[in-house]
Amino acid sequence: MFHRVVTSETLSAPRIFKDNGLVSIELLESCIQHFLNNNYEIISLDQLYDRLSRQKAEKPFVCFTFDDGYADSYEIVYPIFKKYNLPFAIYVSNSFPNRTAILWWQMLDDLILPRKQISFEYQNKEYSFNIRNHGERLLAYSTLRKLILSTPQNQLINCIEAIFNKYGVFSENYLHLTITWEQIVEMSKDPLVTIGSHTMNHLNLKQLSVKQIEEEINNSIIQIEEKTGQGVQHFSYPYGSIMEAGRREFNAAKAYKFKTMVTTREGNIFFKHGNNLDCLPRIEVLNNLTSFKMNLSGLETLKTSGFRRFVTE
Repeated sequence: MFHRVVTSETLSAPRIFKDNGLVSIELLESCIQHFLNNNYEIISLDQLYDRLSRQKAEKPFVCFTFDDGYADSYEIVYPIFKKYNLPFAIYVSNSFPNRTAILWWQMLDDLILPRKQISFEYQNKEYSFNIRNHGERLLAYSTLRKLILSTPQNQLINCIEAIFNKYGVFSENYLHLTITWEQIVEMSKDPLVTIGSHTMNHLNLKQLSVKQIEEEINNSIIQIEEKTGQGVQHFSYPYGSIMEAGRREFNAAKAYKFKTMVTTREGNIFFKHGNNLDCLPRIEVLNNLTSFKMNLSGLETLKTSGFRRFVTE
């Protein structure tokens, strides 16, 4: 699981979390080389579905997936996989190419990092944070992240504006980071590329009604299929942890007959997952080759899952 693959210049810019979804070009290529050198088969999501359905694989395999729909998926990731002639998947949140996305996780860095103190009022409650050291920056980030993710959909814009507008941090200033429909359509014509759905607006599904979840998924599918002329067979839950996606959300997604549906639960894939195609785990790749190899071995997953091998919910 990847989000953004970036240049060394972008990677070296100040950030609150060093490994917050950004991976270097060099590390991506190192990951690819690691799998090729160790006799892994790098496969598409359709091939993953086939192996799990048949409960058969000739050798170890891996799928590369990229969430959200950042511009670097086209500008950086696509050329790398074409160079190696290997498949990969992008889960597109339609709000990215529609230019309506609110990349608040990017905005939080620009809000918090240059300031020693921030305050705002939201729903008659005063919020104030002293930001004098790294620990206080982490606390401010995590508190604001929790507030945003717990805000109901119909209040989200008001919450975002209350937090950021006072400090001149506006969502439209981040839309250059998102992919375009023209780029998606071009890649969709390449058999190496799988375009999956990541919902319309990248919302916390646990804050939505079942009807709203269905609208988020259904409208995403319809628009992607209209733009690309191809069916949408694969799905990724926004955020995807146990805090944002559970059995209710899995059941809602299952209704759309996707071949595979992925979470952000940390785990390797086993044949048992053929019975849990609605909540497959992934391994997040952070910008560190050593931790990547540790995660790949399954050791970190065993620790975080209480030494259970099979991770779904």
